[in-house]
Amino acid sequence: MSEQTRLVHDLVQQAGLSVSEDELPQLAGMYEDVQQLLDTIESVQLEAGEESALALDLFAWEGATEGPVVAREGDAP
Repeated sequence: MSEQTRLVHDLVQQAGLSVSEDELPQLAGMYEDVQQLLDTIESVQLEAGEESALALDLFAWEGATEGPVVAREGDAP
């Protein structure tokens, strides 16, 4: 079992979720992809004026209309 797979296995157990051993490698791959995306986001350098206008919709890539959306500063409620 790889280190990444073992980490995901431990996280799944801590969360009280049920995942088969066969699914762990795929889940570990998805976890690694998310970690890489987060590293990329953290590495983006913004100009001071851009920071307050930054909006991150975690569901935008799926076209979902429900779920958490972070509004930009000054957006109407």
